[in-house]
Amino acid sequence: MDIQNEKLKTSLDIMEQTCTRLNGYQSIIFKKYKNSWEIQSIVERQLQQGIQACMDATMRLITLKNFGHPDEYVGLFDTLA
Repeated sequence: MDIQNEKLKTSLDIMEQTCTRLNGYQSIIFKKYKNSWEIQSIVERQLQQGIQACMDATMRLITLKNFGHPDEYVGLFDTLA
């Protein structure tokens, strides 16, 4: 497996792990979430990691398919579309 494929797999693994971790917080009611800085911190960090992994995976796909190189993150998904 080449380095780009390994990086893509790593990003996909991170997205899967993040979704699994976030599922554990799905049943928490909003009031409890809102009143707990600890829960907010955990959930927000997991969301950040998932979003970053999604952007990384998108960049790897663009690179693997030779679709060019977007100048900004906002162009990642437009490039794939």
